[in-house]
Parts: sequence; C-alpha cells; structure tokens
Amino acid sequence: MLDDIFDEIKVLLQKGITEKGHAFRYCTVATVDQNNIPQQRTMVFRELSETLELFVYTDQRSSKIKQLHSNKHISLLFYEPKSRIQIKINGIAEILSEKMTKKRWDMISDKGINDYCTTIAPGSTIKDPTVVSYNYEQPYFSVVKITTETIEYLRLDHPNHIRAKYILEENQWKSSFIAP
Repeated sequence: MLDDIFDEIKVLLQKGITEKGHAFRYCTVATVDQNNIPQQRTMVFRELSETLELFVYTDQRSSKIKQLHSNKHISLLFYEPKSRIQIKINGIAEILSEKMTKKRWDMISDKGINDYCTTIAPGSTIKDPTVVSYNYEQPYFSVVKITTETIEYLRLDHPNHIRAKYILEENQWKSSFIAP
C-alpha cells in the first residue's frame, strides 16, 4: 500500500503541472527569515523531475531568495480539497544560475513576463497599486530547484485517516505509515 501511495503522490504532483485548474498547481512555500521566523507564501508549482525535484519561479529580489541564501531548507505544502489529500515536501533549495534559467525564461508568456520585470523589488512600499512600471531590458527571473528529502502524505478519510512518510536515504525512499 505504501508503494501505491507513493505512486499516487507522483501522479498528483504531475497533475498540478499538466492539468489546468488542478489544486496542486499552487502550493504554500515556507522559508525561514533572518530572525528564524517562518515565512509562507503561495507559489505556482512549475516543474517536476523524474527524481522528484520540484521547481518554482520567482523574482530574484524577493525576500524568499535572500532567506534561501541564508538557510536552504524549504517546505512546500499542497492540498486538494475534493479528495482531502495533503502532501508536504521538505527539501533543500538551490537557486539556479542564469545560464540554467534561460530556456525557462524563453517559455514565459508575455503576460507572465511582467512578474519579473517590475522596476522596484517585490515587497517594496508603493503609493498606488495600479501604477507599476516595468523594465523589460532587466528581468529579475529566478528558478528555485527543490531537492526533495522527505514527503508526508495525509488523506483525511473516515473511519481512518491515512498518513505516510517517505524519507530519501542513500538514494532510496524509505517509507512508513505514521499516526495522523
């Protein structure tokens, strides 16, 4: 049964990328700031590798990038309300080099490009949210690769919830059921 759940996790994550409107398209991403305070935000889940590396895109001036330079630990939380399945992934983040992001940048839609070309950094104070300027000559596009270390799966069900944990040790996934 643990192998079946692991296969289900991979299918659900892939659907988050390939199926329009799937709940796993968005995830809550948590990092830790310089004061050791957890910081969370919703991000678009962009890619999944065969080895369960996850990829998200962001503005390189964002606070999460600064936080990941100080502490590479990252956590992603996915939840699908219809099936009541939650998947939590903990891992190590790597900010990819500009050379490694070029192909991804070329695939960003014209509408999406705006997210990475504002003249001021995300989180900056502004007077009017409808007046934002862009500099398309200087994109601030970054790709964060998350190397998965642990996965927790929770299905809220009656009469019993099902919870499982997967830990990557020496390139092998070790699995066990855990109390919900």
